[in-house]
Amino acid sequence: MKNLSNVSVPEYLTKLQQFENFQIEFEGSTYPMPYSTMVIQDHKLQGLRENEERLVLFDKIIDEYVDDKNSYLDVGSNQGVFVRHFNDQFENVAGVEASPYYIDLCRFLYSDMDVFTHADLNQQPLSSLFSEPVDVITSLSMIEYIHDKKAFVEDLYNLTGKICIVEGHSEDFAKNLDHVYEGFLTSQDWTVVRRPEVTDPGLNAPPSAGRPLWVCIK
Repeated sequence: MKNLSNVSVPEYLTKLQQFENFQIEFEGSTYPMPYSTMVIQDHKLQGLRENEERLVLFDKIIDEYVDDKNSYLDVGSNQGVFVRHFNDQFENVAGVEASPYYIDLCRFLYSDMDVFTHADLNQQPLSSLFSEPVDVITSLSMIEYIHDKKAFVEDLYNLTGKICIVEGHSEDFAKNLDHVYEGFLTSQDWTVVRRPEVTDPGLNAPPSAGRPLWVCIK
């Protein structure tokens, strides 16, 4: 996993919210654990969600389906790991995030990137934020939190230029929600491929088989 930021590691860690009792040690001090695994000043900081395997997998998927990498959007960008990672591969990148806390954190981590939009997609549709298709969209562990899932998937479909990678949630298999979400995805006129791989449930999630993953191809 490549270095994502050169900010002060202790300064970054002091900005983090506490997730339950999850903590990490850095240079003899204890801090809240990041939500996402990060590499800052070449220090790998473990998060509640791992990113190394996911980034390798998403690189593989994108290379499989996309030749010209012009634009990328992460819907629910959280700490901006994926936006920062793909910044070297795409001409234009962007992230949308509902939490002001994460927007501020991204602006601190990546002061050279003014690409993060604060928007609650339960209050304003994704279609109101972007007018041009985006080559590659990722929507990772987002759909559970959207009230109008049908309209959200329609917006993803209309905005996708080439592929949209959709990740489910840690309890989807146990609750049969993977089939529910797949039904929303397949209702649109694109090809939906459920990947054989699953992603990590996350340290703060109940033990599970992982999170389902779909690639929606225009």
